[in-house]
Amino acid sequence: MNLRSQFKATMLVSLIAGVTACQTTPPERMVDKSKTRNLTLELFSAISGNETMAVHHPAGMNEVTMNKIIWNNPETKEAIPAYSRERIHSGNGRKIVQTFAMRTDKQAIGRVHDSRFGALPLGGAKFPLGEWYQGETRSFDVGGKKMTLTITNIQGNDDELEFVWQAYSFECWKYKYKPKLGMTNANKC
Repeated sequence: MNLRSQFKATMLVSLIAGVTACQTTPPERMVDKSKTRNLTLELFSAISGNETMAVHHPAGMNEVTMNKIIWNNPETKEAIPAYSRERIHSGNGRKIVQTFAMRTDKQAIGRVHDSRFGALPLGGAKFPLGEWYQGETRSFDVGGKKMTLTITNIQGNDDELEFVWQAYSFECWKYKYKPKLGMTNANKC
């Protein structure tokens, strides 16, 4: 094999590896502990103050309705403040209802129910909460499986937040959230 063919083969392998692996650890130059931000439920939900509902339109998705609710934890029977998110699936037209509750360690909010799958393990981590810094990655054990959240841009346009959510070693999404709008973009890694 000549040098040109070796180079092409190496580039192809690198490209395939990069596409199949979701890289949640940002390069060292992206980690900046001086850039911190307190990530709130208001940023996640787009619901502010005493409001109980918000409606927004993320890029490439149908209308999303977010509601504050009280969710009854089936394990502890405790009534917990939570959020219900409803939208119509853009592919099959079915209604999707998801319920999110804060983790007990208050580091994230996670899904506890999804109409597509039913009840989900408690302790999920779908959106980071509290103090996080640029490039930070945190891992969470959820029902014996690993979920990670990585902040990729803590201070974007108009204080937009970008992060990567990875779960179960095969699921990877990049999300963008903006104040008063909630989720504005969701793309597979």
